[in-house]
Amino acid sequence: MTRMQKGPEFAWLAAITVLVGAFLLFQVQPVISKIILPWFGGGPSVWTTCLLFFQVLLVGGYAYAHLLSRHVPIGRQAWVHGILVLLSLLTLPILPGEAWKPADVEYPMLRILLLLFVSVGVPYLLLSATGPLVQAWFARRYPDRSPYRLYALSNVGSLGALLTYPFLVEPAMTSSQQAWSWSILFVVYASLAILLAVLFARFLKTASAKTATVGKTTASERAGKQRGVSSASVSGEVSRWQRVCWLLLPALATWMLMAVTNYLCQDVAVIPFFWIIPLSLYLLTFIICFDRPGWYRSRLFMNLSVLAALAVSILYMGEVVDGIFKLLGSEKKFSLLAQNLTVNTLVHLALLLVVCMFCHGELVKRKPPSSQLTSFYLFVSVGGALGGVIVSILCPLLFPDYWELNIGILIVFLLAAAMVIRDVLGRPSLMQACVTVTLGMVLGFVGNAQWTVIDQRDAILVTRNFYGVLAVRETDTNKPELHQRRLVNGKTLHGLQQMAPGRRREPTSYYGRQSGVGIAIERYRRGRPLRIGAIGLGVGTIACYGKEGDEIDFFEINPDVIRLARSHFSFLEDCPARPTIIQGDARLSLEKMGRPREYDIMVLDAFSSDAIPVHLLTAEAVGLYGRHLKPGGVIAIHVSNRHLRLVPVVTTLARHGGFQYAKINSSGNGDWLDDAVWILLTKSENFLKDPQVLLATSEPTGPDAKKVHLWTDKYTNLLEILRPIE
Repeated sequence: MTRMQKGPEFAWLAAITVLVGAFLLFQVQPVISKIILPWFGGGPSVWTTCLLFFQVLLVGGYAYAHLLSRHVPIGRQAWVHGILVLLSLLTLPILPGEAWKPADVEYPMLRILLLLFVSVGVPYLLLSATGPLVQAWFARRYPDRSPYRLYALSNVGSLGALLTYPFLVEPAMTSSQQAWSWSILFVVYASLAILLAVLFARFLKTASAKTATVGKTTASERAGKQRGVSSASVSGEVSRWQRVCWLLLPALATWMLMAVTNYLCQDVAVIPFFWIIPLSLYLLTFIICFDRPGWYRSRLFMNLSVLAALAVSILYMGEVVDGIFKLLGSEKKFSLLAQNLTVNTLVHLALLLVVCMFCHGELVKRKPPSSQLTSFYLFVSVGGALGGVIVSILCPLLFPDYWELNIGILIVFLLAAAMVIRDVLGRPSLMQACVTVTLGMVLGFVGNAQWTVIDQRDAILVTRNFYGVLAVRETDTNKPELHQRRLVNGKTLHGLQQMAPGRRREPTSYYGRQSGVGIAIERYRRGRPLRIGAIGLGVGTIACYGKEGDEIDFFEINPDVIRLARSHFSFLEDCPARPTIIQGDARLSLEKMGRPREYDIMVLDAFSSDAIPVHLLTAEAVGLYGRHLKPGGVIAIHVSNRHLRLVPVVTTLARHGGFQYAKINSSGNGDWLDDAVWILLTKSENFLKDPQVLLATSEPTGPDAKKVHLWTDKYTNLLEILRPIE
């Protein structure tokens, strides 16, 4: 029977169903994640938790497909799946209700997992089963054709979903519109899946026993034998080691995917764009390896993996490279290039691409015949989930910092180097020695680079939780007049205090007396007590401005920040105003307050490093701040950022909310003060006409003066405010 004899409509319908199912499978991830992101603080862990959920549920879908194809009579499989798909329509739309907003910050990961299961669990489970189940049906319907092309097609659909989201879906639709559009398209998928099930059931009624036979060597498998596929793959025999590879190779790929994604989100923002690019590269390697296995060259990608690990390590050792340049008589600063966001992003993405090609290419070399298809996909999904569990659950429990990327790089290097050495074992001894010695020397450099990143010996305390990594560091302990204590969030200073007795209450970092917030507080006070609301605690530096009779409310979501601000810094303890700390997301906390707080000053600086929780910079958020502000009060927003132009975002929000604004720049001193940019929003013309405010005000110029689209809870776009490559 030729491939287009008897029922070509089944082949086409199978392809379309797989394509649509894969599209929905991966588009639901950014859709639902963006909806719940602001409910849990907007940190990178929200996305990694979502990835973990989808990886684990993918295992459930593949397990369902495997059990259905193995243990349910062939004639009933189509009807069982069709009925379940029909029943899943009752769970639509995938729009979580307001009741799911967390009432506290306890166990955020568990709450996210439960929310996702209730909202999208059933549709996602059935969508994830589509690929392997339809491929199994396809193999029975067309025993002379390879079903693995459908797997490549499913990854094309997944990639299309990811690439269209940040560029087409997100800019054009609100979050609720995205959820409803996805739900409508799921109805289309359900119709296709049910029709396919009907056609498959009809085929089983009329097909001959010969057509339905499973387990014979297909034409594609014979072709695979000719291409050099392992004998186990052709014969149907699967060794224990082969199954181990089915687990470990996708686990390593997923490990690197999540670790690199975490790295990209820590310093910029947790947004779909930075989720999707790594995931797209991950899927692209699946497409290439499964659809065009001849494009994978083991020796090439083994060597590229070694080089990629080396390239990342060189970035981490930028100061060492500067020293080498200096010895050679060059004044070039490689470290400046190494710190560039674009360079870092491209190098880490290249690492991810090479590693995933390596893992998935080796996986395809070990794929079984179609008779073992559902078992193969089940093992692959379990391996992917294993990598997700390691990064999302085990690493935060075992490591005080984000070491998973560095450990992953070492594993990749060791695995690739071992295979390179194995590849030259049959060569002349001189070549063996040269390759082995070279790789050994490179390993020393790579290992040292990774250790340099994770070494925390200069920190007196390091702690990690759902919201990030915090380290307390001390400098100049042997010089009392210069002694400082710093709180570092990830890679960036989160606050500092001078420890000399006479300087402990001096405002530091971005909060100096000539900064925007310093001027706002001092000029608004005019000899009267103030009520201040500060979104973001840091080390409590704002408390320096507190006087007797003042009321200061700090809103802080991270319990570790609160603990360290009280235990290792004295701003809160020394403040005459006796400030109050409200634990939880600022927006949710302010929404729960029945009566307006009537703040004189509201300070917004809740940004971790250069990453921003975008839900705190939307029209709805500014409107909420305004409701808790006294008439004529001031909102001070810190907008210093290496990667994003936040000035036009805030000025657009100000105009929309009916506020006037003043942009105030202040210079650091290279010691305990940093350069800072603040924007002050107010409806008081008298405040803006204050001579000191007028003197400090500068107009936005250049790119900062450009208008941007208004940010709302349902629309944000960081692409238009990314700083250009410098």
